[in-house]
Amino acid sequence: KLTIYQDGNTSMNITADDNILKEIETNVNGDVLKIRMKGNYCNLGPIEIVLHTKKLDGIDASGSAEIISANPINSDNFDLKLSGNSKVDLDLVTGRLKTETSGSAEINLKGQAREHILDMSGSTQLSAFDLVVGDYKIESSGSSDCKINVLNTLNVKSSGASNIQYKGNPKTVNNDKSGSSDLVHVN
Repeated sequence: KLTIYQDGNTSMNITADDNILKEIETNVNGDVLKIRMKGNYCNLGPIEIVLHTKKLDGIDASGSAEIISANPINSDNFDLKLSGNSKVDLDLVTGRLKTETSGSAEINLKGQAREHILDMSGSTQLSAFDLVVGDYKIESSGSSDCKINVLNTLNVKSSGASNIQYKGNPKTVNNDKSGSSDLVHVN
């Protein structure tokens, strides 16, 4: 579990079993922090990571990850890339949010974004009624369930068994669908 604080500090604390702790590798290259296991493991027990950072422009997680923001993350542009079995709960204030998912992702978002570009494949559960977005562009394949809040423009291209529910009263709604995809306005 990774808990992120965007504040005036820069620090990281990792808590895990001693045998596991020595197998966790951290590396900073430029302004990118990488946290990973040195090998492939199962049944690791709890791993708790607390990260304090001044700036955060994205998260790229693979495997089984749980990521939480403890306070709002402010960024001009934020990229969220998830593969595998991920659970994410973020509070964001950003201009452009780009989200890419593959595999099984459970995402809870709140805050605000001028634009959200969402590309989902596999089985994604997105709960974002509390993320107010000006313009949405969604591409969905597979079995995805999305709950979004959009103000101006909603562009959807979906295939497979996607279910998209949206709040708000966008001026423009474009829906290009195939398969058994649904786009439903709720308020």
